[in-house]
Amino acid sequence: MHLLSDSSGAVVCYEAFIHEIPQVLPGILLDYVEKRALWSIFDGCIDGSIQPGIISVEDGDYDWFIERRPLPEDCDMHWISPANARTHEDLLEHMGSGRISDLMNAIGSISPPHVTRLVIYQLTFAVVSHWGSVRLHSDNDESLSGEAWTVILPLRVVEASEPELIVQNLHTKAQQHVKYNVGTAVIFGPHTFHSTAALRYTNTNRVCLIVSIAHITKANVSALLEDVSNLYPSKKDNALLMRWSRKPHWKVVRGKNTCAIPTCDDDVIFGRYWSKMFALLESVKNATGSFIVADGNQSGVQLRRWISAQRHNYSMKYATSKSDYSIKIGRMMTFAREAKLKSIGFQFKISRESGINQSKWMDKFLQAEDFFIANGHCMIMPSHDVPRDLVSWVWVQRIKLKHKTNLSEVQLERRNMLKSIGFLFSIYEK
Repeated sequence: MHLLSDSSGAVVCYEAFIHEIPQVLPGILLDYVEKRALWSIFDGCIDGSIQPGIISVEDGDYDWFIERRPLPEDCDMHWISPANARTHEDLLEHMGSGRISDLMNAIGSISPPHVTRLVIYQLTFAVVSHWGSVRLHSDNDESLSGEAWTVILPLRVVEASEPELIVQNLHTKAQQHVKYNVGTAVIFGPHTFHSTAALRYTNTNRVCLIVSIAHITKANVSALLEDVSNLYPSKKDNALLMRWSRKPHWKVVRGKNTCAIPTCDDDVIFGRYWSKMFALLESVKNATGSFIVADGNQSGVQLRRWISAQRHNYSMKYATSKSDYSIKIGRMMTFAREAKLKSIGFQFKISRESGINQSKWMDKFLQAEDFFIANGHCMIMPSHDVPRDLVSWVWVQRIKLKHKTNLSEVQLERRNMLKSIGFLFSIYEK
């Protein structure tokens, strides 16, 4: 976590921070929005087909409160927030599975010493497609400085747009423009005067999750509720917030930080079989430092097929031309799964010369080397008592590596290795 600074490195505001969040958190949240059918609600708010009020999704299992931002008037920002305890807890559990605890620890590290407990007390999706005028404001009363924090988690951004957030320096009044990035949280306290920048998107909108976090006490609970806009909790829920304060999401116990944020089972987020195969892949990576799965037992074959499936599903997800097939297969590579694989360094796009192909090439090279040691030459022909696939491999090497021009670094290395065992790239070569 680091303070928000301008291009010269000067701090803009001592209560405004930028923090990289776990890769899996935005992935799980994007899948959550998809699973709970919220994209259509977001788009409906912007195109006017859905009006402010309470809306139920999934046969009434989850209720959402929709409110249009009152100021400035020349904007179409809508707030979509949980309308009851079940929906609030459901969203919070998914955030817990995305390791929101890392963010809570980071906020705890910048809070003053008397802040020993923190509660996530308000969750709001904000969707906007146009914002006409800059309106600088702060989110909480200044008396809550160090005790109340606003976190912005970008989920859908317009990459080519200008910076979306303006933060004003309290002393110089200079304005710093901040570009949102998925995977980076913007965190600020009550002394941070900020505004959405003037913007107008075409045929799209931006979505962020706004998370309100506070050290809740009897002395400040009324001040916190003054700025609550949600239906749950409401401005009158003093008792509810005080109950939450007694079971905080983050606290300090005997000098150590602990988090108690509800989570979903990994099988719910990723799928049982997928989680099992990911655990196998991670164990291979930890043991060998690579994702090359050796030949051997059935589990190795199964894991290699699973790895290939992940790469195929990823390519279908981001295919430039969409078909019913690519859409169906692409959905199997959820954002959470993609983030989980990326978190251990998994490569979705690999050269044909790397990974398992490199391992197979080395197996054949070692067979050719054994032939050279036994026979003093490397002119492997069908007449020799060698496996047929080795003869075919030799023929392929002669075609692919005969000329040095236009060879990749890996291919040049392979060519030199073959030359070291007397390999001839032409039967007429002397």
